[in-house]
Amino acid sequence: MALDHWGHPVPPSVPLLREAVEAGAYVRDGDQVRGMIYAPFAAWAARRWGLRADVRPRLAAEEIHKEIGRGHLVMLSVHKTIRTLDEVPPARGGHLVLGVGTGDDGVRLHNPSGLPDHSQRFARVPWADLDRFFAGRGVVLGPNRA
Repeated sequence: MALDHWGHPVPPSVPLLREAVEAGAYVRDGDQVRGMIYAPFAAWAARRWGLRADVRPRLAAEEIHKEIGRGHLVMLSVHKTIRTLDEVPPARGGHLVLGVGTGDDGVRLHNPSGLPDHSQRFARVPWADLDRFFAGRGVVLGPNRA
């Protein structure tokens, strides 16, 4: 989604995932991949596409608002039930979404596993609701490392 946002060609998913695994950005578990490893992902994104990719092990909502306001995108670790805004998610984090916009009313997310026409593209999540799902960590992406 970030590549498309900045006009980079978007490779097909399987070769892209294979390349990410080779770069150490994902953990392989048999035929599955589990969990993105932030630092190798950031190094790969910078090397491969020249993107700015800053790992943020502690990331406050105010910083999300500020970074997106600067024209950056923010990968956020949230619980997967953010797609339906469950009242009480069983945990925070473990699923990545892309913060693409903000306002006083909340953050706009692209969630690859969100519900089409509901929580997949430009889904508004109020700041108070984000707190229930967000693990407080992520990666800030920019169009270049400069």
